[in-house]
Amino acid sequence: MRILLLPLLLLVFVRGMASAQSAPEQRLLLVGGQVQTSADSAPRKADVLIVGERIEAVGEGLKAEGATLWDATGLVISPAFVDAANLGLLDDSAFRGGAGDMAADMFEGHDSLPRERLARAGIGLVYVDIALQDASRGLVGCVASTDPKGANVTVLERLAGLSFAIGTRAQGIAGRMGRSGEVAAVGEALSAARRYRTSFEKHTKDVEKHAKDMKEAEAKQAKADKPDKPEKTDKKSLPPQKPRIEELHETVLRTLDHKAPLRIEAHWREDIEAALELATKQGLRLVLLGGGEADEVADKLATAKAVVVLGPAQPLWVSPLLAPRRRNDLAAKLDAAGVRIAFMSAGARGYRSDSAPLIAALHVAEGLSEAAALRALTLGAAEAIGLGGRCGSVEPGRLALLQLRTSKLSLDGAAPQKMVFGTSVIDGKKS
Repeated sequence: MRILLLPLLLLVFVRGMASAQSAPEQRLLLVGGQVQTSADSAPRKADVLIVGERIEAVGEGLKAEGATLWDATGLVISPAFVDAANLGLLDDSAFRGGAGDMAADMFEGHDSLPRERLARAGIGLVYVDIALQDASRGLVGCVASTDPKGANVTVLERLAGLSFAIGTRAQGIAGRMGRSGEVAAVGEALSAARRYRTSFEKHTKDVEKHAKDMKEAEAKQAKADKPDKPEKTDKKSLPPQKPRIEELHETVLRTLDHKAPLRIEAHWREDIEAALELATKQGLRLVLLGGGEADEVADKLATAKAVVVLGPAQPLWVSPLLAPRRRNDLAAKLDAAGVRIAFMSAGARGYRSDSAPLIAALHVAEGLSEAAALRALTLGAAEAIGLGGRCGSVEPGRLALLQLRTSKLSLDGAAPQKMVFGTSVIDGKKS
């Protein structure tokens, strides 16, 4: 099986490798501003030194030889927003055998408009799901920067992970059978990746054994009575053939190696519990997409340290099956129960691809605190896309994905004055 955007992603990977090898590490020093380390912290006066794509230091009076100075006086330096699942960058053709035009624009960089729109909303990263030829096997996800110039942090994770769906339309026995089959399909994808890894481990051992056998054969030949007549080489002396690299299995291995969470879309309570049980048995981190009845198992989600990624609190369209049980204050209920949340624009009919901050604001209108909403848009979303330790705050070692505003982070809808991607400072209003 092939991933539809594999040639495109391979092109991006090669370009990224080439730029990483040729471009020297640049330095940028933001001075005179106020730093808001995380979404729920108070701004404090400090400078920010950026080397390459990462924050090197945060503090007052920083000095850096050879760094480009940028005056941030009057501005608050805050973490950029993250969209934890953005399907708005794919058009319908992605599900008919071709890559969506907007997704291609996002990755290839020929047209900066999709990234400009996202950057103007303060969004620095998006997780984009891409359809496979066999949609039942899940959606491959990529983490991409929204840098309009495409100069920094172009693609953070070439193949970030897989998203699966567990959802039944029927109740009773039919519903249980359908759910069991879908859970089994996810489990088989994980098992297939393990077998794939085992085949490479076996190949390594076979290569070592082959090399040992060849040395022994050479030593035996050297001791032979007629060394000028070498022994015939049969097929067994040929080196073992290396297994073919399968990108799908490579992606699943990221989940098994805890480099990416297990992302499962589920809405009904029974489906959510099945997803939790699967993740627990496999020892994997769970990111729950949707979670219409997640409040009914909030204690289990909190114990499992799962992240729930929510769409709009006030959707323009809801499935008739989910409408009777849907509650607009779901984010507030989950946050009160200690469940980590994030926001997504995926599947939000009628909402634009840059609507993640708007979706967060709608949840605030339904009872979620603004601090919790901002946390969900930054650190919460970073955890949901598997980059919890690499972005979402303004700290040394983190990726420099920042927004500069005239005041601390809020959901007032105002565009940031500037966006920072690595060592590039971009006009947030006219990017």
